[in-house]
Order: sequence, then C-alpha cells, then structure tokens
Amino acid sequence: MYQDCEIVQFEISSASDELIERYHDFDDIIGLELIPYEGLTSREFRRKSLQITNPHVDVYTWLIINKDAISGPIIGKAILHVKNSQSPSYKQNGHIARLILFVLPEHRRMNIGSILLDEIVKKTSEIPYVKLLMASSNNEIGCRFCESKEAKLALEQTISVLDFSNVDWELMANWRKQKEILEATENVDFVFFEAVPEEIIEEYANLYTETINHQDLGSLQLRNVITPDTLRNRANIWIGGGMKWHTLISKEKNGKISGLSEFLYNPEQPDIVHQMLTGVKQEYRKRGLGKALKAELLYFMKDKYPKAKFIETSNAITNEAMLSINTRMNFRVKSPLKYYEFEVEKLRKAFE
Repeated sequence: MYQDCEIVQFEISSASDELIERYHDFDDIIGLELIPYEGLTSREFRRKSLQITNPHVDVYTWLIINKDAISGPIIGKAILHVKNSQSPSYKQNGHIARLILFVLPEHRRMNIGSILLDEIVKKTSEIPYVKLLMASSNNEIGCRFCESKEAKLALEQTISVLDFSNVDWELMANWRKQKEILEATENVDFVFFEAVPEEIIEEYANLYTETINHQDLGSLQLRNVITPDTLRNRANIWIGGGMKWHTLISKEKNGKISGLSEFLYNPEQPDIVHQMLTGVKQEYRKRGLGKALKAELLYFMKDKYPKAKFIETSNAITNEAMLSINTRMNFRVKSPLKYYEFEVEKLRKAFE
C-alpha cells in the first residue's frame, strides 16, 4: 500500500463534513468519467440519498484515503451491499452480495482495487452466508479488473439511449392506436401512478416478479423477488430521495393487471429519463400491448418532462423481442453492460 494512504470505513452518520466533501469530490470525478452525459446532481441531493437507509440491505463502505486529512484526496472506494434477514429475497439471494468498486484514473494499475477487494473479502468472514460477490461494469477497465480476479462473466447486456429528437413519432402514434383499440374493443384500462397504490400492491408485486424473471438473466444466480414491502421501500428511497417514479399499467376487463412500464426521473439531472421494466403477463401477450405501453409512456415522458433530451435503458443481448422494439423506437446501443460473479472462497485463498 502507498506509504501515505490508509483504508478507512465510511459511515455518513459519523463522517465529518470535510470527509463528506472529499467523498463527493471523488464521486464527481468518477461520475463525469463514466456517465458524463447525465451531469452531476447537487451535493445536497447526494448527501440526502446517502442518509436514506434500506432496511433490507446492510451497506459497508471503504475508502482508500491520503493520511493528510486536510488536503489529501480519496483515491479509491468500495461498497458492499448485503441482503439481511429482513429482505424479501434473503432466502433466494442472501448468499449474493453486491460489490461496487472505483479507483481514480491516475491511481489505476497500482493494486488499489486489489487492496479494496481484499478488505471486502475479510469482511465476508463476518458474514458467512455470503458466498458470491456480484459486480457490473460498462467499461473496459472494470471488465479487465473482474477478469483478472477470475470472476465469472454471468450476464451480458447493452445500455441503449434514445434521443427524443430521433423519435419516429408517426410510428409511436401507430403503436398508441393499439391502446385505443384495446380500450374500445376489450375494455382495457390504462392507469398511471407514482408510488404503487396499496389496493393493488400485492397483485402488482406478483406481476412484477413474474415479468422481470421472464428476462434472460444468463447464468446469474440472482433471482428477483418483488414483494409489497420491496415496492414500499423503493418508494421511500426513490420518491423520498427526490426522484420521480412513474408507472403505467394495463388492467383487463376482468380487473387483472396485464402489463406495466415504468421509469425514473431525477429533476437534478433533467436531460435524462431512465426507462426501467416493461413487461406483459404471458397470457395477455400477442396483442401489441407491450408496444402500446412503451409508446404511451413515451408521450407521457415528453409531456411531463419537456427538458428531457434522451432516455436510457438496458436489456440482455439475448432479449430479442425487447431489443427489436427498442430498435424500432430508434434506441441506439451506447455501451455494453457486463455482470460478473466472484466466488468468495476463491478470492479468500487468492489473498492468503
């Protein structure tokens, strides 16, 4: 390790204002490097986000920092997200912890990432049920690091971007007509909401779990389990943190929810909309419902957030149906997104 550096654990509740500012300095550099088109949120917004806790996840953060507490920069950061016994998916996914690791550009290839990873592996000895670390990267440097540690490439996705100026609105109008047809001929209702209403939250959670798990997850061991508590917790974190979370659902004549499409919008990053899950229950497919939901949501985005310039989404490279829809909407692939799994025991032996 560098002679003038040390590893410290970071907790927002006990950190000094000076350390928090250095934390933000670090995130500014990494954020502008990896996602310059999104821009930076205010430090007040980020500080508030750090203070919102998730009762389903225990979070541990390590910093490699210059010992000079006045001027020395943070040069590396690692975060470990561990599902606890309160998590609805603890039984299925408790053995998988999420790993996030960044190093400043000028300090890469100097073993900093390995030092941080070693700290995480040591921490897992206190959490014996964690057997895998899952990490993702959308850049070559991150992928090379994972591969150098013999992590398994478990899922390949693409990050795609749609510029509002390139939307084929004539095509979207045609897709939107299918919504009108379904409304007129099959009495399908289309309903917008932000936080999921309590009267449908259980049914919606079941639909969300079903449709998200229809997506190709490659060889990832992670399996999505969405419960009413999951959705309430998301509302607390996202909406409570200042984000806008919008969902459009379709409800059939029999009152059942048949499909959904959702997005996140951060007023502090007004240029970008984050399209998330779009899914249709299997028995209600082959009616153009997915395209109708996507088109209707696109019009809603345009009207609700006129400052937005583009939409970002991600899909597995094998999800041909959704990739086809996105291509016709004029989404363009921006970068790969790869998910890796590290075996904790294998890492532990490597660091001995």
